[in-house]
Amino acid sequence: MEARINIDIKNFLPHREPMLMASVTPYLDETSVETRFKVEESCIFVKNGYLSETGLIENAAQTCAAIVGQSFFDDDDKDGSKSKVIGYISAVKKSTHYSFAKNRRNHIYQRQACF
Repeated sequence: MEARINIDIKNFLPHREPMLMASVTPYLDETSVETRFKVEESCIFVKNGYLSETGLIENAAQTCAAIVGQSFFDDDDKDGSKSKVIGYISAVKKSTHYSFAKNRRNHIYQRQACF
């Protein structure tokens, strides 16, 4: 399968605002993905100016889910627009966070995941 470049992640995930935590996907292939997410003060996962643990975990889960989600699409469907999105639940066994970056205006979080 060829890599998908600059796709609309909404075509691969069932999440929508305010739960959508990956807004831009510059790269997606069978084993890796890159997502970006602009954190706004209005984000439900921002507490006291910081993106919360829950927000970080949800962002990581959605980033990883994009890899799995694309397996339900035809190989020739490069942007994911020809199929219906399904939802599924995964699990995080353990997550430890030692500090959090203060949310800055127009700050974009970038995450990469590989399987």
